[in-house]
Amino acid sequence: MGRPLPDGLGLALEKEIEPVLVATLESRFAPATRVRGVRSSILKRRTVRYELELDGLASPSRQCLIGKVYESREAGERGFAALRWLSERGFSSQAAGVVAVPRAVAYLPEFALLLMEEASGPSLQRLLKDGEARSEHLELFARALLALHGLPDAFGAPFTLDDHLRVRCAGLTGALQEAFPDLALPIERILAAARAAERGELAPLRAVAHGDYHAGQLLIDGERAWLVDLDPLHQGNPGYDLSMALFSLARLEKTSRNGRGIASLRATFLETYFDRVDPRRATRLPLDVALIYLKRACKRFRWQDERDWQELVRVQVERAERCIELLEEARPCRTVADVVELCERLPGPEP
Repeated sequence: MGRPLPDGLGLALEKEIEPVLVATLESRFAPATRVRGVRSSILKRRTVRYELELDGLASPSRQCLIGKVYESREAGERGFAALRWLSERGFSSQAAGVVAVPRAVAYLPEFALLLMEEASGPSLQRLLKDGEARSEHLELFARALLALHGLPDAFGAPFTLDDHLRVRCAGLTGALQEAFPDLALPIERILAAARAAERGELAPLRAVAHGDYHAGQLLIDGERAWLVDLDPLHQGNPGYDLSMALFSLARLEKTSRNGRGIASLRATFLETYFDRVDPRRATRLPLDVALIYLKRACKRFRWQDERDWQELVRVQVERAERCIELLEEARPCRTVADVVELCERLPGPEP
């Protein structure tokens, strides 16, 4: 399930890009440094690794950069701006902080290609799947989120519920209701609960938020954590980030051979996060998880590239509605133990 590859991915691998890369990068290296050669390889969907052979240093050396190809020039410009903005606010790899983002080296608008330094270390997702994750890794997972949410400055305009429906759900909730008449009322119930929660005690805070925070977005290199894939960075609901993190841990708990160990590590994540955040903010967790399920249902409806996508859409909307039922009956969270209990009651991820 997912979007087609961007058209520019092929261009990012062609020989024609090498002169542009060389001209762009040599101006950023030390004087008299020359790029002797470039080798490229695809890492994943939209990500390319460039291995540069350099002359002009004390001895010939190599340097690796990561290139990310975007669907449009504007999207790439925003991703470039997000990395630079965070680097200027203490997330630079040259700073002393534990949490860093890759340094944005250059942006090539004609290729919609962002060049950045290579972050090292396995992802937390990989460590969890392999049974190698430890409690300190989950502490880093929480600390990285806290560092983002604690930034005093704002990044862009507030990202609202309407933005969630327009961007993450691709504006498809109405079309989904028309295509699945049996889901029309459940979807309306989910939307009504979300709109009601925009005010009052469940109203979301506004903070710098990742927007797609899961265990694959954190690379761990010793005591340093790298935050990656920051294109969705925005000023929005930090509770959605928290829900995405917990949702990803629940999926890994279900699919990994180390499921029981992940369950205990999830408690470490929650304890670390809510040591700094009022547990009452977790009371709206069921709503944010419902919005995740609604987003995933719309995504499956949009691409229709799985054999049983219709059934999965129904499962996701059903679980979103169960989250709303839990929201309506749950008592406010006052302690971390209350948060853990609430998480245990959330419907598990779909197959």
